[in-house]
Amino acid sequence: MAIMNRVTITAVHDTDLKKVLIKLGLYKRILKGEYKCFICGKPINLKNLGGIFKSKDGKIHVVCNDIRCLLTAAEITSKISKTR
Repeated sequence: MAIMNRVTITAVHDTDLKKVLIKLGLYKRILKGEYKCFICGKPINLKNLGGIFKSKDGKIHVVCNDIRCLLTAAEITSKISKTR
């Protein structure tokens, strides 16, 4: 029997994404291609941005929209939330 973990995910609608990215200070750097996926290293842009999460040390990380990267990021955030 597989044990499933629950992860709470906050979603942002496409129409609000720019506002959220600006608020987090990420927008201009994403446009410039300065971020890479925390999991696979692929350059991040507005079309392939899959998620954003904060690590234990408070750093913001971005992941691409590849399902494997999203699942790995969900696992990481699940572990972080269990330690808080």
